[in-house]
Order: sequence, then structure tokens, then C-alpha cells
Amino acid sequence: ISRIETGRMRIEPAAVPAGETIRDVLIQMKPQFDSRRQAVETDIPESLPKLHTDPQRLMQILTNLFSNANKYTPEGGRIEIRAAREGPVVRITVRDHGIGMTDEEQSRLFTQFFRGESAAVRDQPGWGLGLHVTKRMVEVLGGTIGVESKPCEGSSFWFTQPVENSSGAMTSPKRYPLILYRIWMRPYSLPILSISLLLFLFWIIGLIGGFPESFGISGPARSPLIGLAAGIAF
Repeated sequence: ISRIETGRMRIEPAAVPAGETIRDVLIQMKPQFDSRRQAVETDIPESLPKLHTDPQRLMQILTNLFSNANKYTPEGGRIEIRAAREGPVVRITVRDHGIGMTDEEQSRLFTQFFRGESAAVRDQPGWGLGLHVTKRMVEVLGGTIGVESKPCEGSSFWFTQPVENSSGAMTSPKRYPLILYRIWMRPYSLPILSISLLLFLFWIIGLIGGFPESFGISGPARSPLIGLAAGIAF
């Protein structure tokens, strides 16, 4: 989680075959589905394009969502997995026919440590971090994620990933510079960042003409002060 939140998670984008990757993860998950006698129905067209994404991270996302459907669909139940191109992205949907969720639960679903109040949820081991991590990975890879659900009617999780462009070149998903991402994630860091930049400017001027000494900030004290401010901001 810390690597995702601080922008240090390693991403290695490649041209990834969407349908093949989904099927590979389904094969890996088959023992879990079979153990609960769950029927898995798929609609994964052979014509799906390649995605611009990290193959290992994509498999993590799929595994998390398939595992979630496996846990909350009753024995002998049905799980549906669909994939379709929607313009510049492929949308992948995982629908279970399990316990479902209230609107209030859906609004908090992707937050850290959230777990529903249902006994079926509480009976499952976990810390309430899986969907939070899944959401962060989807967003880092340039996609979006969401859920539609009703109590006692099951849940439908979906997420998108950008496709490779038609010329065969890799099209990078829209991303913002890391510093802007961190400010968006932590709005309180903006004023602290401003102070950090001001201190850094003082330090540079001090190297040239000794300006910071007039403020009582001298020698070795300057660098730790700048580092402390930057550390608090980020």
C-alpha cells in the first residue's frame, strides 16, 4: 500500500492480450471455484485488443476481483465475467450472485479497512484492504473502477484499462506528474510544499550570497530543515 500511495510502485507497461490474460487467471482460480461448486460463465470475445498495462498488476487486479466473487457467492452459485471494448478502453466486469451491498456500504467500499456489517462478510478473514489496493492499482494503470449492487441480489464490479493504439505503438494512459498526484491525494501537503520550496530557494540563494543567515538559518541547519519540511509534505 505504501508503495502505491507514495508513487513508488514499479510499473512495467507492455502490450498485454486482454482475453488471454483473463483466461489465464480463470484457470489459476479454477480450484477455488470448483471447491464451492460455482459455475463461472464468461463472455470474452476473441477480438479483444491488446491493453497498455502492466501484465503482473493486471493479473493481481483480476485475481482480487475473482477471489472476491468466489468468497461472497454461495456454494453452487453463479459468477459472470464479461469483457468488451468501449472506445479507447476495455471494460471488464465481474458479477456475483451473492449477498449484495447497501448504498452506504458501496460508498465506503474502496476505503482502507472497510468491511461490511453482514455476517457473511465478517465470517471471511481479511483486513478490508483488498479492494482499496485494487482501486489504487487500476488508477495507477490509467483506468477506472466501480461497483453496482443491491442487497441480496449480488454485486457487479467493473474496471477499465486503456488499449494499445491502432498503429501498434503503445499509447500511454493519461497521467499527471507524481508531485501533482501526491498533492491530490494529500491536499494538506500543498501549503507545506510551498514552505519547502521557499526554504529550498533560501538555501540556493545562501549558497550564492549568504541570504539565509540574515534569518538566523545557518550552515548545516539549513539542509535538515528543508528535508523535514519536504518529508512532512510527502
